[in-house]
Amino acid sequence: MENAAQTLALETLKLAVSLCDSQADFARRIGSSTQAVWQWINRDKRAPVEACPFIEDALKDERITCEKLRPDYRGFEILRDSRTAEIQVEEEEVGLTRVKDGHRSTFSFC
Repeated sequence: MENAAQTLALETLKLAVSLCDSQADFARRIGSSTQAVWQWINRDKRAPVEACPFIEDALKDERITCEKLRPDYRGFEILRDSRTAEIQVEEEEVGLTRVKDGHRSTFSFC
């Protein structure tokens, strides 16, 4: 019998695929193969940890998060913090300031 975390992971993965035109479209968007996606759904019942950031970034849907795709993994906060730090360093190096505009971020020169 599946526990709540396993159910959440599989249902979130299925939702992510359903938001695309097809399983092949989903695989293409995240840079994976259709066969791998099929295995995640039918055999593994979850996406691999390393695929979760690609899935979240490709779909940009608040219902699809790394934490929901893999509720058993606690390292996503560290990944998010390191990605934010990398972006800040890159912005400082090229002299850009981030201006928040709703959900989008635009840049303007200092």
